[in-house]
Amino acid sequence: MIELSLALLQIFIFILIFNYPINIHNNLKIFKLYKLGFYDSILINIIIHLNVYLCLSFFKINLNVIFGLQLIIGFLYFFYYQKEYFKFIKENILIFIFFLSTIFSLFVIIIWDPILAWDGISHWFFKAQIFYQNGEYKQLKEVPHYHYPHLGSYVWAYFWKNNFLQLEYFGRFFYVFIFVTTIFSSVEIIKKKFSDFEICLIILLLITLTVDKFLLGGYQEYLIFAIFYLISKIFLLLSNKDNVQIKYFYLLFYITSFLFLWIKQEGFFYYIISSIIFVIFFQKELKKKLISLLIVLLLLAFYLSIRIYFHESFQFNEQISSENLFNKFSLNIIISKFFYILKYVLISFFKYPIWILIIFSLFFLYSQNYFHNKKYIIVFLVLNFLFIASIYLYSSYDVVWFLSTSLSRLLFGLSGFFILLIVESFNHLERDKNFKD
Repeated sequence: MIELSLALLQIFIFILIFNYPINIHNNLKIFKLYKLGFYDSILINIIIHLNVYLCLSFFKINLNVIFGLQLIIGFLYFFYYQKEYFKFIKENILIFIFFLSTIFSLFVIIIWDPILAWDGISHWFFKAQIFYQNGEYKQLKEVPHYHYPHLGSYVWAYFWKNNFLQLEYFGRFFYVFIFVTTIFSSVEIIKKKFSDFEICLIILLLITLTVDKFLLGGYQEYLIFAIFYLISKIFLLLSNKDNVQIKYFYLLFYITSFLFLWIKQEGFFYYIISSIIFVIFFQKELKKKLISLLIVLLLLAFYLSIRIYFHESFQFNEQISSENLFNKFSLNIIISKFFYILKYVLISFFKYPIWILIIFSLFFLYSQNYFHNKKYIIVFLVLNFLFIASIYLYSSYDVVWFLSTSLSRLLFGLSGFFILLIVESFNHLERDKNFKD
């Protein structure tokens, strides 16, 4: 019973911590023409705090002290804006209660069965344990798979350390919180023709098609999912430039995409692909393209410098250069692997049926001429699928084993970028104007 009570308390702690520096009451001062929703604000604050956690992770700093400071600032923000918060909750009571209930339900699932999954143990848990024990970033070299990025493990340790019972799985509650906040953020663009009850049903559909108890066993996919989603939201807003204060969304893109590098190995390529789309499609002038490209490269150079400085090398699971490169790409091998890739892509679509809804949404929105000024979505989809296919074409691992153990998770993370297509499909549905009544 005490664990359930503390789990409920943890929800409010998350909301308290991530209610600043931006909230629904002060964001117009920053973004001017675009008013953020409640869940948008929380998600952006999470991104800001993740960047802070990233900086702190390179120093030996007491996690309890940082957490205490966060709580104090959170309380000050809440009391300063308490009237506005209570007004918002009163006006959106059904959706807000559903938000709390959804998070709490997923917390209970973890409490009921807190077992870590395979990668959760072998890749991420030992890193989290080092930070939980007040270790340092350089000590990561002593654990298995030290070359894997560490940010997800650091946040896991941070909330593991800062709960009353110091239970490991309370650290993983953060993954639930960012996932659910992402889904609720996505529906904030739903048009007013839907009632709050209908919006809750849409949320329930999206949650049902994306939740996976297995991934809550220590995997990092929900962080990737959330970052992909926020980048898609930034791109969507930038494609409607008249509605946004562009310079702040540029900054938001840089700090969001930068997190890719510190969460998973494939994040290195997600960062590059996202940056390519950003520079090509959202920087019209040559001067701006060059400046953006310089910023992207400087952030990448900073990442590589940190990794090499602390760990004396930078590497992936497999070396990218290989003497047998041409043998790996012989015609017979390519054809054989291609059919295996296609098979497991289809299997993954049924394992995570959100992709089936995404595909229907793609065709539906195409019929609505939705992509006439959003061609970046198609290019982004193609580039990421080419990248994913190249992983398996190049790898020396047994292709069937590798596909069966990893492809579905790669596609799940990528699906975060396309959640807004599903929501936009609902917006494009023709409805009787009296239906809502």
